[in-house]
Amino acid sequence: MTHDFNIGQKVREARITAGMTQAQLGEAIGTTQNAISLYESGQRHVGIETLLSLCTATNHPLAHFLGDYARGLHAGDDDVVGLVMDLESFPEIIGQVIEYVDFLVSKRQEQAA
Repeated sequence: MTHDFNIGQKVREARITAGMTQAQLGEAIGTTQNAISLYESGQRHVGIETLLSLCTATNHPLAHFLGDYARGLHAGDDDVVGLVMDLESFPEIIGQVIEYVDFLVSKRQEQAA
């Protein structure tokens, strides 16, 4: 739970820096004030889609939330780093990228079956 608590602290910092209340941030990412409170206190896990939404809403890079974990996440994989940087530069395409990845995964699963 320590890992989530650290992310929770980063969520709180990003929200405050962005000048938002928990309710405003919740509305911006399509959730509730209560959910934001649970994220910030480390009582609820923060998924990757939520993290990406938080990046967009607070104008903070993914590395802000992941800290030292971000380095290990992308170690030696320039393609992944480039993709994350593109997503941070063009957050409006995140939904389309997720849909496309889901499409590719389903095609691969069909081929494997």
